[in-house]
Amino acid sequence: MTRPLRTRAELLTYLVISQILQKSTTAEWLSDEQVVLAARRWHRVKGGRDDWLERIKISGRARAVAENLAAFVPLTLTCRGAVELFAVIPRLDFREPYVRTVYRYCVDYIVDMQTTI
Repeated sequence: MTRPLRTRAELLTYLVISQILQKSTTAEWLSDEQVVLAARRWHRVKGGRDDWLERIKISGRARAVAENLAAFVPLTLTCRGAVELFAVIPRLDFREPYVRTVYRYCVDYIVDMQTTI
C-alpha cells in the first residue's frame, strides 16, 4: 500500500529544501549518504509505516526536483525555518511561504509522476 499523496509530498518537500539549503550554504548538493540519513530521520518521525522502496524512489528524485526548483525560486527560508528542518524532530513550518511554495511544487511533481513514484 502506498502512502497518501500528502505524506509523500511532505517527504519530498523536506528532502528538496534540505538539498537547496545544503547547496546554498556549501555550494554542494547533499551526498547520497546524507539523503539516506535525512529520509530515515523523516521516516522515524512520521511513524515508520511506509514502503521503503517508495521512500528510496522519492529520495532519489529529490536532487533533480531541487535543481529544477532552485533555478526559478530563490531560497527565502528564515533561519528558524532552516533550523527546524534539522532539529531532532524535523518538521516543515508551513507558515514559511518558501515551504508552501516547495510543497505545492512537490505535490504537482508527484501527481505528474504518479505512475513512477
